[in-house]
Amino acid sequence: MSPALSHASRVCIVLLLLGGALVAFGQVVGIAVGSAATVELFGNDVVGIVSTIAGLAGILAFLRLYTADGRAAAVEEHVDVDAQR
Repeated sequence: MSPALSHASRVCIVLLLLGGALVAFGQVVGIAVGSAATVELFGNDVVGIVSTIAGLAGILAFLRLYTADGRAAAVEEHVDVDAQR
């Protein structure tokens, strides 16, 4: 199950980054053309969707730690600097 969680987490992170860029670009365009409706659309509706994706990405990353592969990766990444000296 860990590969599925890893893949889903990566997809969510990519969507989160693209969504963040979309929100920023959409609001800049709205400001540039003077459209309050466009700024409001990207500031409310699109941000809500991107925030949901961010929450899902966080939940998937958290759940991944509770799989066998996730625990092994976390143990491998933990390095005690004082023990190596």
